[in-house]
Amino acid sequence: MGIKSKSNLIYFVFFLVLCFSIPDVCIERLQEEFNQLDCTDKQKDRMEEFFKAKRAVGELKQDDLVSIYELGQGNGGVVWKVRHKPTDKIMARKV
Repeated sequence: MGIKSKSNLIYFVFFLVLCFSIPDVCIERLQEEFNQLDCTDKQKDRMEEFFKAKRAVGELKQDDLVSIYELGQGNGGVVWKVRHKPTDKIMARKV
């Protein structure tokens, strides 16, 4: 059992992508939007971990990312596995 409304999930994913394309994302606003969705406890726990990690990383800067290797490519660009130097977190970055 997951999010009960697909339209709510699609809206939230769109909102998530939009937020991360804008500098100085307000993580609190993002969390408020998520809290309005009808989700399972497992989904809520996973998103809380995501919000916690986002707060730890803060704003991503090009100089803080070290490319490790290319994960794949397509019409939308190339995806790289990168390491965030300040936190040592591994991430995927689409360019």
